Amino acid sequence: MDECEYWSPVVRRLQADRTDLLNFQAAQRHWEQLQLPRPGRKKTADLYFAFNRIVFDELQRGLPSQILIVDSSKTSRAAFYRPWALQRIAGYEVKMLHLVRDGRGCLWSNLKGSNLKMESGQDPSLRLAGLRTTLHWPLANIGAHLFQLANGREKYIRIRYEDLVTRPSDVLTRLGCFLELDFQEQIQSLQEGDPIPLSHQVAGNRLRSKEKLVLRQDQEWEQRLSSRHRFLFWLLNWPLALVYGYRMGTSGSSETPERAKAQKNNEERR
Repeated sequence: MDECEYWSPVVRRLQADRTDLLNFQAAQRHWEQLQLPRPGRKKTADLYFAFNRIVFDELQRGLPSQILIVDSSKTSRAAFYRPWALQRIAGYEVKMLHLVRDGRGCLWSNLKGSNLKMESGQDPSLRLAGLRTTLHWPLANIGAHLFQLANGREKYIRIRYEDLVTRPSDVLTRLGCFLELDFQEQIQSLQEGDPIPLSHQVAGNRLRSKEKLVLRQDQEWEQRLSSRHRFLFWLLNWPLALVYGYRMGTSGSSETPERAKAQKNNEERR
């Protein structure tokens, strides 16, 4: 991050006072983590507000006022309330792109182990990875739906990973309408098979060593995920999986309301 043109000024400013940084991190955990309420809400709210103002003000320095900042945080346990906190405590306009993937694909990815451990040469395996993913998958999605319930359709859109990689034109068109952006240049580039350039990646991301990315569906789990892990996931998550259009014996290829609507709109344009 010290070498990144966007993040290095933020890092320098935050590192100016180590004590403040630790306090800011504590405030972030207080407001974003999934946990029982604790005392000191007013004090930590002020710290959380100040912390995010520093971060986002530095990121926006020298950029147009209407720039959109993409925060790729997941609504996992550690950041369960982050979208809500950025909106209600830090005072930013927040729109949520809820990216859903078949939980069995997520499970298989976590069974491969920790990327951070892999990079440092350690044993990458994670303890109880199958069970943890099976429990965390619905939790992360519920966090997104809580934001949806509080804000409605104007601030929330759900996209399936499987649709993004197999029907990128439809998905990007829909996303462009939601964000009021034109993705036609990106759509044309993907249709021509151009690779996607990658910028700064954080530690633990398997894409760090790559300069470009080709958009394609990862279906490895369909051949390699064990029956017991499939059964475990489906036993605990079948209601939410069905809502997203997934089926017990198949990948995420079944029709969903979003896909049907996108296909209908394309046919009408033709």
